[in-house]
Amino acid sequence: MDMTFKGFLLFFLLASSIMSAQTKDLDSLFGVLNDVKDLDRKSLVFSEIAKFYGSSNADSAIYYANKGYRLAKQQNYDLGIAENVATLGDSYIAKDQLEEAKLYYTESLEYFDLKTKLFDHTQISMILGNINLAQNKYIEALELYQSCLDISKENGFKQLLPHLYNNLGTLYLQIEDYDDAQTNYLEAQVLFKEMGDAYTAAIVLSNISNIKNILGNSEEAISGYLDVIRVFSINENWADIARVYNLISQIYF
Repeated sequence: MDMTFKGFLLFFLLASSIMSAQTKDLDSLFGVLNDVKDLDRKSLVFSEIAKFYGSSNADSAIYYANKGYRLAKQQNYDLGIAENVATLGDSYIAKDQLEEAKLYYTESLEYFDLKTKLFDHTQISMILGNINLAQNKYIEALELYQSCLDISKENGFKQLLPHLYNNLGTLYLQIEDYDDAQTNYLEAQVLFKEMGDAYTAAIVLSNISNIKNILGNSEEAISGYLDVIRVFSINENWADIARVYNLISQIYF
């Protein structure tokens, strides 16, 4: 597999796992932080501020998540600890410090209640699988993905299912099991389309096209890549378009 393409796959896989839902602007969050008296709630606000900074300012994210973590620890507030430690994991992924991220994510699993926070627990486990995959620890990654897949099916976690199938596809692609890779990618593509996520579905299609190229099905690969470019063109994803055109040019070369 082309090393540049492999690097892109792993970057996308890790970046797409970061949980950074931003529902308020930064001024509003600081306003809440100043007004709220409940220390448990305050620890969660620190986590929200850290998520707001996300990958754009990982050092600030780490600073505020640490403040929330220490406050939650003082209060013995499990949810506050879990949220802030998970946010620290996100921040260290943004800094490409995977071992540190793994430590924080593992700690967060200890604090997410399996009865009330099973989705979060499962999502963190999936991210740990992604880190193991990025570190070429295939058995550990596969075990985590299969466990998360079973839990997601049993509990209707539809948001996680396409990511899990995509990640399994990437794992099998890396170990050159192209049949299983394609099977999982096709499942992921269907689910992403059903969710209305055309961009990620196109990323998955580019992975499928890459497999067809590897197997010598050049015409099918080119056709798939051109479909990907059409989707990327809608939102003017120029860097992605350039990457796919480069893949097509390599086939003709």
